[in-house]
Amino acid sequence: MTRRYQTYSRDPHWITVKYPGRCGSCTGAILRGQQAFYYPIGKFLLGLNCGHADDAARDFDSTSFDDARIGAA
Repeated sequence: MTRRYQTYSRDPHWITVKYPGRCGSCTGAILRGQQAFYYPIGKFLLGLNCGHADDAARDFDSTSFDDARIGAA
């Protein structure tokens, strides 16, 4: 996916999990090799299986796009 806005090093992003972990929202299991949405500032993951990662990624992309188009409030 090509982003139409500037990204920063502390922006949340998709990763492939190297070590098993838990979803930061529902504590569901995230296994090694699965995709997860990672927040570097809080250092937590959101799982793809429980749906929290998709929701968070969609919200972040929408907000970032709006900020780039309209300008940060």
